[in-house]
Amino acid sequence: MKGDKKNPVCSTTAALDILGGKWKVFILTQLVQGTRRFGELKKAIPAVTQKMLTQQLRELEEVGLVTRKVFPEVPPRVEYKLTAHGFTLEPVLKALYNWGSLHRDYLGLESLPNCRPNADLPPAPKSLAAPAFLAEPLSYADLTEAVRAAAM
Repeated sequence: MKGDKKNPVCSTTAALDILGGKWKVFILTQLVQGTRRFGELKKAIPAVTQKMLTQQLRELEEVGLVTRKVFPEVPPRVEYKLTAHGFTLEPVLKALYNWGSLHRDYLGLESLPNCRPNADLPPAPKSLAAPAFLAEPLSYADLTEAVRAAAM
């Protein structure tokens, strides 16, 4: 039986369908920190094209994770924020960050202070650094214990 984004085969597929876009995790990580204007998102994720950012935001809006508010001003102002359902992804984003740090340790790579999509770019300003909820990754032992506890 084959599913689609509106009727996924299983829960894992449902999650991966949503997070699978190249820039969606970066967008969601920004929006967990608060409401952002389009230009702010573009500055925070400089490697994404305007077209792709627009497309990924529309997809996140379509599935009910993001709301878009257009202000009747000249020039037009558009703000994006997470819905209540979108905020349920905060622990998932933190777990992905922690697992990524654990995996980098496993591979013998140095830790990265920020989650930046393009390492060739200059360091992000403090306002665009890793969000507070990602401040300190879990140790290998803590993460392993948390995964075992969740599996039971």
